[in-house]
Amino acid sequence: MDLRPRFLARLLACLLLLLGAGRGAVEVTVFAPASLLEALSDVTREIEARGEIRVRAVFGATSTLARQIRAGARGDVFISADEQTMTELERAGEIRGGSRRVVLTNQLAVVVPRESAAVLREPADLAGPAIRRLALAETETVPAGRYARAWLEQEGVWPKVSARVVMADSVRAALARVAAGHADAGVVYRSDAAVSPDVRLAWVVPANRGPAIRYPAAVLRAAPEPERAAELIAALLSAVAQRRFAERGFGPLQEETR
Repeated sequence: MDLRPRFLARLLACLLLLLGAGRGAVEVTVFAPASLLEALSDVTREIEARGEIRVRAVFGATSTLARQIRAGARGDVFISADEQTMTELERAGEIRGGSRRVVLTNQLAVVVPRESAAVLREPADLAGPAIRRLALAETETVPAGRYARAWLEQEGVWPKVSARVVMADSVRAALARVAAGHADAGVVYRSDAAVSPDVRLAWVVPANRGPAIRYPAAVLRAAPEPERAAELIAALLSAVAQRRFAERGFGPLQEETR
C-alpha cells in the first residue's frame, strides 16, 4: 500500500496548523503612559499566555507619545492618561472612529521621601515650611501635572506653592525626584505611590475633591493590526484585567465610564 498520500495529507495538516498558530500570535504595539508600566506589564503577560497576541509596549509621558504618533510613529493602540490628549489626537484624525474606550481610572496622591518627618494632613500643608520643593509633572502638557495644578488651584493652594514647584517631564520622573530626596513632596497618581520603596504615601486625594482621572484607549488610524488592537482593548476591560489593575492602585472603573 502506498503510504505517501496519507503522509502528505498529514504533513499538509500540520503545516496548516502551524501557519494558523503563526497568524494568531500577532504583535500589537501599544503606546502607554509611564504610570501604567507595572500594571500593564502584569496584564499583558496574562493576555500573551493565550497565544493570540504578543504585546510590544512603548511607555512614556502621554504628551510625548502623542507627539510621536502625530509624527508618524507606527503602532496599534494608544492609551492616554487623560481624555484631553486622546480628543486632540481624535480631532487630528489619528484615531479610528468608534474604537475609543475608557479602560482605567485613577486618583491623585501626595508622597514624601520615606524617611521624611513631614506631617501632611491637608492641601494647605503643602504650603508650609516643611515643603521647600514640590515635585509635579510638567503642568502644561503632561496629564498628571495638569491634574495636580487644577487640584491645587481648586484648593486655593497654587499661588502659595507655585514658586517652589519642581517640574518633571513625566509623573514617574516627579516620583523619582521625591524618592531621591530632591523634593520634599510630590503630587503623583495613587497607582505610583506603591511603586517606589523610597517614598511614603501622605494621603490620597478623595475622588470627590480631585479631578476625574480617566484613561481612554483607542485603535490608531494607521494600525497594522486593527482587529487585534480592538481585541486587546476588549481584554483590558475584562474582569481579570480589571482586578490586576486594581491590585496596582487603579480603578474602580465605573460602568458609566466604559
